[in-house]
Amino acid sequence: MQWGGRRFARHGGDPVDIVRDTGGDWREQALCAQSDPEMWFPEGDHRITQGRQAKAICAKCPVQTQCLEEALANNDMFGVWGGLTASERHRIRKPAVQRTHCVNGHEYTDENTRITSTGSRRCRKCDTVHTRRQRRGGKL
Repeated sequence: MQWGGRRFARHGGDPVDIVRDTGGDWREQALCAQSDPEMWFPEGDHRITQGRQAKAICAKCPVQTQCLEEALANNDMFGVWGGLTASERHRIRKPAVQRTHCVNGHEYTDENTRITSTGSRRCRKCDTVHTRRQRRGGKL
C-alpha cells in the first residue's frame, strides 16, 4: 500500500518480504515501510512519543539521506521525513537572511559593526546612543 510516498504493508504477511520483493526505488528500502503509518504523522496526545519513535527508526534507516533530500526538494510540510520534523526541515530550507542594516537603518560596515560573544552583529552607532541614554537616566 502506498501512503504519503511510503510503502506500507497491511495486516498479514511479513512486511520485510514485501519491501524486498518490490526492488529498485530507495523508498522500498526504507525502514518506515515496515511500521505504522500513523507514527510518521504524529498528532494528539502521543505526538511527542510517536515523533521520537519515528526519529529513532530513521536514525537506523539505510536511506535516511535520500528521504531527507526528497522531503526538502518536494517541500513536504507534514510528518517525519529523513529523521526531521516539518519545523526542523523548514529551518534547513529557510536560512536566516543576512541583514545589511541595523533596525535603525545604519549600514553594517567593518567600522560600524562589532561581533558579540554569541556571534551576532551589533551596530556601534546604536550601542553608543544606548550607552549615552543609560548614563543620562534613559533621557535623550
